[in-house]
Amino acid sequence: MNRRLRILVLTLLSTQAAFSQTPSPTPYTYEDLKSNLTAYIREHVIDKDNIRGLSVALVDGGEVVWMKGFGLADGATQTQATENTRYALGGLSRIFTAAEVLHLAEKGKVSLDQPLTKIIPDFSIHSRFKKTKPITLRTLLGDHSGLPGFFLKGIWVDHPESLADLVTELKSDYLYDPPGDHYRYSYVDYSLLGRAVELKRKKPFPKAMKEDLFEPLGMESSAFERPSAGGATAKGYIDGKPVTQSGLRDEPAAGMMSSVSDLAKFLTFLFGAETEGEAPLGELSMESLFTPQYPGRPLDFGHETGMGWNLNGFKVEGAEEADWCDGTYPGYFAQVTVLKREKIAWVVLSNSTEAGKIADDLSGRALKLALQVKKGITANLEKKKVEMPKLAEVSKETLESHRGVYSALGQLTHIRPKEKCLGVNFDGHDLELLPVSQTTFIPHLTFIIFPIDLPQYPLTFSSGGGKDVLLLGGLHFPIPFERISPVAISPAWKGREGDYRLENPDGQMSFSRISLVVKDDFLTVALKVTLNALGIKDKEFKIALLPQSDEDAVVPGLFYGDGGTLHAVEDEKGDTRIFYSGYWFLKNKTPELTPAHPFPKPVVPDSTPSSN
Repeated sequence: MNRRLRILVLTLLSTQAAFSQTPSPTPYTYEDLKSNLTAYIREHVIDKDNIRGLSVALVDGGEVVWMKGFGLADGATQTQATENTRYALGGLSRIFTAAEVLHLAEKGKVSLDQPLTKIIPDFSIHSRFKKTKPITLRTLLGDHSGLPGFFLKGIWVDHPESLADLVTELKSDYLYDPPGDHYRYSYVDYSLLGRAVELKRKKPFPKAMKEDLFEPLGMESSAFERPSAGGATAKGYIDGKPVTQSGLRDEPAAGMMSSVSDLAKFLTFLFGAETEGEAPLGELSMESLFTPQYPGRPLDFGHETGMGWNLNGFKVEGAEEADWCDGTYPGYFAQVTVLKREKIAWVVLSNSTEAGKIADDLSGRALKLALQVKKGITANLEKKKVEMPKLAEVSKETLESHRGVYSALGQLTHIRPKEKCLGVNFDGHDLELLPVSQTTFIPHLTFIIFPIDLPQYPLTFSSGGGKDVLLLGGLHFPIPFERISPVAISPAWKGREGDYRLENPDGQMSFSRISLVVKDDFLTVALKVTLNALGIKDKEFKIALLPQSDEDAVVPGLFYGDGGTLHAVEDEKGDTRIFYSGYWFLKNKTPELTPAHPFPKPVVPDSTPSSN
């Protein structure tokens, strides 16, 4: 083949090869991501469902990819939200309290597995459990302490008591569970961590946080002190209406103020960015934040926690399960989601409580698009269609085996077998559970005349730790309804039936009705509650109790507010009082309200204080 012919053949072959190749798709960039999310937030988020404003940030490794504010930080002044706008973080505050405790552990000031009484000598609490393991900083960090989730009296007040005072108040309360037994989200856990910080740093908690974490990381707008709304601080809204902020006693659990720009600095540090001075945390401590502390606990039903962080339940296509933490505060919502292996993190802060309704969808969208940029995984942004599974045949014997009374948040749920499904009565509302397997059922209800199936919220009968439960799925964590049976109600408790009134109000929580009655074989408390700080007005609750003795009765169940103890006393004047979570309720002797007696000091029950 001569030279010209050879060149012609090679040219034709190369041209054919060029036309036969599939053009590579245009790479997706972070500029594309910003355009997508900006349009989505403006169209689907701001001014929808009373969402006034929010700020977002995206972190990739040690770099901040994007920060932006949308909507209004303050409607009255028409102040725009920016990346530097401060918001209340609510429960997101705990990831910083956890980091501070690990900082002190690195300095040798505390040991995570030392009994809490060695760190807070004044701490004690009553226990109805025998031979329990000690409460430690680790149990507090992992929400496995067995302590109350909330000590209600005095949380939301204009001039809250100190953390030291809270320790004193807890002496009159009770453990909810044996320490280390199972997960309960707890303000009390993190308030005690804050008190430990104060004792070991010999200074107020907010100041220790500023010196040990915020200043080294350059987090200039972050603080546990509560500045008034105005300037760079967003005004909070509930249902589109501005919220007047009260004080908060449990600051280490929910009292931090910050901006997305500051949270981005913290996240880049966790991903390995250099700090100007000494790093506040070493690599092992940062890893510990995201390490399961109590893996495989039967009563956790698969939910895993690190130190301040949740480690599963939030799924993002193309990545391992995300680590996450969120929080609400009256008028605010906050969420941080981390793909640790990919070193991607997303932050959303809002001055509207209602932002919690859209945060998961927004965070999932942002993280999918970030994965498309970083790994080339095409983001599927279509909302996943939830389809009703095929119904299963379940025997009458199986349906009958699920019959019973189940409790969560003290609310009784009655389940009974029907022809081919289960009937449920919850808080006076009837619905059906349709079987899709021998143990899993789908809620079915009728709205006016329209049948509605809810396959996104399956209910599964299960057992663990010696308890039978009904697990509500479809959320980031399972909600267990514990199967319970009535217990004998002594004449002492039957004699306490009647109406009560709050004797030691704190100015925030008020009760327009408090009644103790025996209903359907259960001792029950009926309440009508107003809590201005949370926008609750005359909300009704009916809470079941299981008497443990003539003086003590327990709220049954395994969820956040369950497990608390009501303690009853009679004095020499014949007055009956019931103590719960710091509040004293006085029984009315007549239908009319009787004058209050001078508030008594808490009566120490005849139980053995915990030695933890």
